[in-house]
Amino acid sequence: MIPPQLSLIVKNVDLNLDFEDFCSEIKLLYPSVKNVIRMKNKFQSYIKLVKLELISSSVREELLNGKKIIIGYIAYDITEYLAPATVLICSKCMGLGHFKKQCSQIKNTCRTCGDLVDDL
Repeated sequence: MIPPQLSLIVKNVDLNLDFEDFCSEIKLLYPSVKNVIRMKNKFQSYIKLVKLELISSSVREELLNGKKIIIGYIAYDITEYLAPATVLICSKCMGLGHFKKQCSQIKNTCRTCGDLVDDL
């Protein structure tokens, strides 16, 4: 498993592009690229973003500083990959790290004022 800190996003990759050729060209130019993944939206449809998973932090920094990657005579913008945050928030006590079912607090906490109340 490669940590998300070593990943980059390639922007505006055409959906009609031959993705296998695109992947092989990236891996040929940058051997430290372990995986090339076409990103999906919440409806599981492919989008124009491609995630590159690298095994070398130095190559990642080199690509980020260049801000562009040239593949098949086309220059693509590159940004760092920010993994989606997974934060658990309890709807009973408004605390972090657990859900309402695991909450040990007896009274509910008001979302607006933060006071403890018997029934919202």
